[in-house]
Amino acid sequence: MKLRYSLNKVPYMIALCFIFFAGCKKDDSNPSTNTLSGVYVAGSIDGRAVVWKDGVPTFLTSAPTGIKTAYALKVVIYKDDVYFLGYDGDIAAAARVSTIKLWKNGVVTNITSGFTLAYGHGLEVYNNDVYILGSEDSGNGRVNKIWVNGAPTILPIDTFDYIAPNDIKVINGDVYVSGFGTKYNGGLPPTNRAIFWKNGTLNILTSTTQNCIGSDIFVTGNDIYITGYDNSRAVYWKNGVMTSLALQSPYSLSRSNTIFVENNNIYTAGDLYFSAPQYEYRNAVYWKNNNINLLTNYNSHINYGVIVDMFVKNDIIYSVGYFYMPTNSGYLYFQNNVPFTLSTGGGQNVGTWGIFVQ
Repeated sequence: MKLRYSLNKVPYMIALCFIFFAGCKKDDSNPSTNTLSGVYVAGSIDGRAVVWKDGVPTFLTSAPTGIKTAYALKVVIYKDDVYFLGYDGDIAAAARVSTIKLWKNGVVTNITSGFTLAYGHGLEVYNNDVYILGSEDSGNGRVNKIWVNGAPTILPIDTFDYIAPNDIKVINGDVYVSGFGTKYNGGLPPTNRAIFWKNGTLNILTSTTQNCIGSDIFVTGNDIYITGYDNSRAVYWKNGVMTSLALQSPYSLSRSNTIFVENNNIYTAGDLYFSAPQYEYRNAVYWKNNNINLLTNYNSHINYGVIVDMFVKNDIIYSVGYFYMPTNSGYLYFQNNVPFTLSTGGGQNVGTWGIFVQ
């Protein structure tokens, strides 16, 4: 089975977990004991939204019934309040509904009605206001929105036929959103462009190919950093100027899903990918100032690892993602290059999607 990224990373990765890897278990290879504190991880165990604090899980939702599932996707700590963004829903083909949810210190608020198919993508808290980036399908197709304290605003699509926002940041009152836009070309392959919005104004990033995706965004001072990929190569943009991230043999493909800037160091993370006829594998990686640091060393077509979110504090790189081996699978987070196990209470289907360090 060959597995590819879709353009909207989080719902696709979640679908992979639920559909293909039911019954997976933690990968306890090379475990370490967590000696640090204040590490929050958002994820899921057996279809229940969960948060880990320093490796110990707390469930946000009850045990699901039928083909139902819930996830915590993003975590933000603001003035000692802990916010989690996620959703729950019924993924049966006849139903296909889900509700975007916000938990503040464990108390849940429904952002959408529960009668539509809705996904959360990004969470930010600024000046006591809560910003949620998400999408909602209705009878008129998918609409992408920013909810501010529950009140929605629709993101402009401009001349694109389709847009997919992936992340949100609010700096000094300015609202930044990263993602991509698609133009359909009749019977020809569509054109995808990495884009970002600043206060609702859409900006198109430079590209050298027909398939260019923006994923995560980080803003510091007057500098706007966005990461993603251009065709099959991980890249990042700083103020619109694109830099291709390093590759190493035997890898020929790469993706970057997340970016963080601290002390003038640029951190990006995702995976390196090797592909040949009937044989492929990929490994989790982060780049520090474009220097490669491999986190896994799989060399089989049935194994893979990918980083989906990261946080950097005091020069320690915290990252979470998905790591799959058929007989010993699981989700870990890393501190620098060291993997840490997460308690699951005996759960089998375990996902980690977001991380924040207090």
